[in-house]
Amino acid sequence: MNPIKHVVTGKARGAPGAAVPAFARFLGDRPEIVRCALHVAIEDAIGPNGEQTSDGVNLIAECWTVDHRSLDLIRMPLADPAAYRVREVVEKGARGTAPGPAPGISVLARLTAKPGMTVREAVAGYDRHPLTALRVHFGMEYYIRNVTEVVETHGASPYFGFSLLHYACDEDRAEKHYDSPEGRQAIRDDIASFLDTAKLQVMEARSWLLR
Repeated sequence: MNPIKHVVTGKARGAPGAAVPAFARFLGDRPEIVRCALHVAIEDAIGPNGEQTSDGVNLIAECWTVDHRSLDLIRMPLADPAAYRVREVVEKGARGTAPGPAPGISVLARLTAKPGMTVREAVAGYDRHPLTALRVHFGMEYYIRNVTEVVETHGASPYFGFSLLHYACDEDRAEKHYDSPEGRQAIRDDIASFLDTAKLQVMEARSWLLR
């Protein structure tokens, strides 16, 4: 059976950088987590829009498990954790498989459905979005979409999806996120058709593959 993927959001307990060794220790006793990537928010925005998360979340983990068992969020080294079981769709490229820090910068977006729109309708818009995103965000090294199948934490924000855009270097993020002013507007128009843009959360991060 293929591993099951979960996305976990939360806040660092202490300095965000200390989360990397803390997560490594956490994984040491949990062989059921067969793969884990950790994304740690940077302090200053790099992207052309100045996007950064505004709700305090500064850690996002991707965890793959061998079965449907719940993640041990109580012992996971982050505060206010929320877990989501997701279906991963790789739209461009492939991330590395060697454990350790990933060169470059990751951009992670948490997505809420447009008011008055069902989750199913919002996901349909999200499924169409790569037609625009792959053209406009031409500098991406890889692009992964995660569609929420189950909100695993009671009371968690109802994100229907999580996007991961990775750029090979900071300069590509700053200078190659949009292909043109027209492309920039096309992205805005497209996401406004299915997202609650007032609740869009964007986090720029350094990434580590811990397992």
